[in-house]
Amino acid sequence: MAQSDLMPTSISLGSTSVAAGGSLPAAPTPTEYFDASYAAYAQNTSSAPSGMTLLFSSDSSELSDGFFAQAFEDSNGNVIIAFEGTVQDNTAYGKATQAADAGILGGNLLLKFD
Repeated sequence: MAQSDLMPTSISLGSTSVAAGGSLPAAPTPTEYFDASYAAYAQNTSSAPSGMTLLFSSDSSELSDGFFAQAFEDSNGNVIIAFEGTVQDNTAYGKATQAADAGILGGNLLLKFD
């Protein structure tokens, strides 16, 4: 069997399919990364930044764990996953983000996958 027989004829990345030997879509711009991050910090679960499609948003039940993330697809088919980081306030969510950080610092990975 020739090595060329082992190579895929195409790969799929999100909604984008690339033929073997083809080129990948243009990478997201710094502005797209910023807009995705800003949207995650705003926790807007009903819309996406201009030029992007909201693919996924964390469930509200995960807020008590100090976790919020969103996935967006840009016009080139790139998927950007944006996580909200630590919030330095006394809200329940802010306290949960701080507790999660303290747990990680102490070696306790407070991961929840269900």
